[in-house]
Amino acid sequence: MGGRSRRRRGASRPDRREPRSRVGFTLEPAGAAVKLTVVHDGFAPGSTVRDMIGEGWPALLSSLKTLLETGEPLPS
Repeated sequence: MGGRSRRRRGASRPDRREPRSRVGFTLEPAGAAVKLTVVHDGFAPGSTVRDMIGEGWPALLSSLKTLLETGEPLPS
């Protein structure tokens, strides 16, 4: 196929029976800093997807904080 990768529709959703979740964020002044609030909701009760991604946000936000403070992301 000419070296192009193909991705199946829905491949990133392990349990296709669950509705899509929502992610929202706000930025607000906090003295000399900026406060980032992330809300990820809309999960079905007992969501397996929520359990699967539960540790993803802290790692991503920690790397973002390091990038903003130092100019370099956390090592993978």
